[in-house]
Amino acid sequence: TDREPGQGGKLSLLTPTHILQEDKAISELVEKYGIRKWTEVAQKMQEVYKLRGRSGKQCRERYAKPLTLNNSLWIDGTTILTPQ
Repeated sequence: TDREPGQGGKLSLLTPTHILQEDKAISELVEKYGIRKWTEVAQKMQEVYKLRGRSGKQCRERYAKPLTLNNSLWIDGTTILTPQ
């Protein structure tokens, strides 16, 4: 069956614009809530930025090591696959 993003084992299609939006949202929320409120950061990503599918742990990991376009697989020049 098809799983929701963030459930592990599934590849998500992300555009470079989506990656930048997500990284910016995490940075802004960490600035506002601090580096110890990862569940809240994940919830606010959904509520404020309408970005779904990230757990608090995933937000923390992404903040600590932002995704770069160099460690992703490009499909057609506009879309990339990233392991979840």
